[in-house]
Amino acid sequence: MVGGQDKPGPGPLSRWRSGAGVATLKGRTVPDMDTIKPVVTDAPAGRHMGDLSRGGTNWKVYLETRPQGNLVGGRVHFASEQAVRSSAWIFLEWSEQEAVHRFNEFSPIELWKILESLS
Repeated sequence: MVGGQDKPGPGPLSRWRSGAGVATLKGRTVPDMDTIKPVVTDAPAGRHMGDLSRGGTNWKVYLETRPQGNLVGGRVHFASEQAVRSSAWIFLEWSEQEAVHRFNEFSPIELWKILESLS
């Protein structure tokens, strides 16, 4: 949860955001990731940030954050019905809110380039 909200702020994917539901996991409200298979099992609390679509290919994009000392690390997960791809820990920010803000600075084209680099 960032700033008391379960949804990310406006960002590059907000206009493509699906009407994904939410679920409760260990007392936290998180996006309902059961709508896609396979589920990002190593990031069960990943925040659904939006969807990427090109041709017949669709990917759900998640941002996972976790404390790393006094900072917050973040990585991106891309999930389709056929595969899950995850970046390294590419964000290191002062807070989770700043990691979300940094993610929102990426354009859809830049996210596609990250995804393609994970192939």
